[in-house]
Amino acid sequence: MTAAEMWRWDQGRLTYFTFDNIYLLAKAIVSLDGIKIEKSQDPLREELEKQTGLKFLPKKENYALLRNYGRVFETALLATTDEKRVFLATNLCKSIANNEITSDDYYAHIIRSLFFPFIPTKEYGKTDTYSFYFCAVVKLLIARYELPAQETSLSLNDIIEYIIANDCTGKEDISYYKNLTRKSIKIPKERERQIRESLIVICQFNFLKWIKDRIHLDILKGDSESIDAIKTICEPNLPILDDLTRSEKILKISQISTLESQINTTRRALGDILFIEGKRTRVTHLRVERSQALRSALFKTLPQPFKCNFCDCIPKNKYPWIDNILEIHHLMPLASNIYIDNKGTSLDDIVPICPNCHRSIHAYYRQWLNNTQQEDFVSKNEAKTVYENAKNEVIL
Repeated sequence: MTAAEMWRWDQGRLTYFTFDNIYLLAKAIVSLDGIKIEKSQDPLREELEKQTGLKFLPKKENYALLRNYGRVFETALLATTDEKRVFLATNLCKSIANNEITSDDYYAHIIRSLFFPFIPTKEYGKTDTYSFYFCAVVKLLIARYELPAQETSLSLNDIIEYIIANDCTGKEDISYYKNLTRKSIKIPKERERQIRESLIVICQFNFLKWIKDRIHLDILKGDSESIDAIKTICEPNLPILDDLTRSEKILKISQISTLESQINTTRRALGDILFIEGKRTRVTHLRVERSQALRSALFKTLPQPFKCNFCDCIPKNKYPWIDNILEIHHLMPLASNIYIDNKGTSLDDIVPICPNCHRSIHAYYRQWLNNTQQEDFVSKNEAKTVYENAKNEVIL
């Protein structure tokens, strides 16, 4: 079996791997934990659709939901079904449902723990070689970052010709990736699509972005603190799986006893500290807004002169000696990472905003959440509504 054949992903199911939907699925799956799956009935479909708002197709008589989505749940490390056909939520799933971990913690765990060929695809024995391709991708990005005058992003073709063609496993040292040479290799188009979708999924980890068909390491040059932190999550984490059943393997891989990412390197100004108030959800929000890759990508799509979305001012008219002082603001709930779709990292939910307005909207959020006794916005619509309410109250 070639490396390209080993790399499998549940193609076409990208919607179910966005973190907002992972969270909804986790809460629904926990409510169904321990239910017996009888061959004559499907107790999952109605409840999962009701609780998540997602569609689980096709809807056919005697066509169980797990036939198409069992592998989705297992690849996402959310649930499995044991030999007695009992539906089981994983430890990771319960942590997500209980708001104990953030999107960064979740995708850090996925990067370290998801190996290929993976159990949902096929059972593999004790002598098989497991490859942690996500770890390999992050290590190659770090290797490029640490070399002078190198592009710190990778195309799909780069990943195929550097990582897959060289049979990288992700277990090698970063120094190994600094010396890789490109090798020509042909793989099926279907496998290319699977690899591409899997890369888009892990780009929900806040220090990775998929923009214009390239995966970017979203760290400023010289930020050694962030690089050191990320190095901790690109070392494979494979527990001993010998003599375990399929479901036991899934449950063991999904154990998360400590927060995986341990990345607390968001640069904070005084206004940030007042805004986050020690809440991990707010740190997630700020990491999105500190993204240089997102900021650069957004302003490439906007007409000049750039205008603040909140107060409509054009900073260039006021400060002609400054090129662009606008920042980016994330409109989604505080715990939400940047949204992804089939094209990659979405720019639809970020807006340009001037520094004063940015600090003021954070203060408005803090006040609104305190008044409503909420930890976070309950939905995208609520977050956007609160933003528009604040915008309407601005005195110009």
